[in-house]
Amino acid sequence: MNHPIPYYQELYAQIILHTGINMRAHQNIVIKTSPKSYEFAQTIAAQAYRLGAGFVYIDLVDYALYRERMSAQDAQQLSYVPYFEQVMQQQYLSEDWATSGSTIPRTVRNSQRSPLTSSPPIRQRSDQAPRPSGLP
Repeated sequence: MNHPIPYYQELYAQIILHTGINMRAHQNIVIKTSPKSYEFAQTIAAQAYRLGAGFVYIDLVDYALYRERMSAQDAQQLSYVPYFEQVMQQQYLSEDWATSGSTIPRTVRNSQRSPLTSSPPIRQRSDQAPRPSGLP
C-alpha cells in the first residue's frame, strides 16, 4: 500500500501525542520547534485538537541562536531567564501542560518538580484521548 507523505505525518503525529507526550483529553500542549520543523509542528497541533486538546501553543525556537549563546556567554550570563519566560513556565507547571520537549528552564525546575520534567508514563490513562485507528 503506497500512502502519500502527509498520511505518514498524521500517523507519526498521533504516535507523538499518544506515546511521546501521553496527551490527555482537554490537556493544554506546548510544542517546541525550529523554523525548519514548523510545518510538522502544525500537523501535530491540528492532530492534537482533533484528539481533544484544550489549547496548543507552538513555541518557535532558534536553536542556532541558542548554540551561539552557549559558546559566547559565561555561566552567570547563561543562568539568566527573562521574567516572561519564568511566568510562562510556571503556567505550564501549574496547569499540567503536556510538552513535546524539555521546556522547563533550570531555575523553574529546581524550584518545583512537575510531571513535565520527568519521563511520560507508559501506561494508558483512563482520561487519555482514545487511541487512533489505522496505526500500523
